[in-house]
This record gives sequence, structure tokens and C-alpha cells, in this order.
Amino acid sequence: MSADSRTFPRAFLFHHRAGTLAGLQLPSGRVLLAEDVDYGFATVAPTTEDLLKGYPGARIEWPGAC
Repeated sequence: MSADSRTFPRAFLFHHRAGTLAGLQLPSGRVLLAEDVDYGFATVAPTTEDLLKGYPGARIEWPGAC
């Protein structure tokens, strides 16, 4: 993990069978997935690996990552 990812939250795109959602990984490693921004529904998990366990076939895209 780079120094920047430990200091600042990192945004990601979460692709699953129903579409694409925006997510955020906090410096602690916890992740927040915005499921419905109008109503404030979100999923929170301790790690990206734990988040993916709840969504079979899903993947995470880190914008800017090569």
C-alpha cells in the first residue's frame, strides 16, 4: 500500500451484475459502497475482499490504476 493510500481515502468503481456503484476505501482499509445516494443506503465492509464476498462475480476498478 502506498503512502498516499494510507493517508487519503481512495475512490473506486464497483462493477456487479446490476450495474456500477461508487465506493470509497478509507485509510483504515474499510470500504463504503454507495448503493442509493438519494436515500443514503450504503454497504460497509472491513476490507475490499470482504465486500466482494457478498457480491458473487463483482469486481473493483481503481480509477487511474494501470
